[in-house]
Amino acid sequence: MGELHEGREYIARLLATVEEHIAFLEDALGMKMTPMYKEEDLTRSEMHGMEVIPSQLAFPSRTSASGWMEDTLHFDTLEDLATFLHRVELLCRIARAQQRGE
Repeated sequence: MGELHEGREYIARLLATVEEHIAFLEDALGMKMTPMYKEEDLTRSEMHGMEVIPSQLAFPSRTSASGWMEDTLHFDTLEDLATFLHRVELLCRIARAQQRGE
């Protein structure tokens, strides 16, 4: 029960982190982005402990038939997505600091 509970908490923290990074980047870059993963992967991970959760970062498009740009970023794991977003956020913060002359 302990490992399962820890796994659920970890997934919840990871999802919250992804959402925080996306909120910052959407504001900083003036663009929308949506993390995508299969709900059943999250549910299975919550029920059976840590499992690999592949994910994507998709960008909405008003002109494409699917509603999404073809340029979707794919990640092997949810952790990889969170790490990527963290690094992009860090680059944005560094660029802002440099623009302010810091």
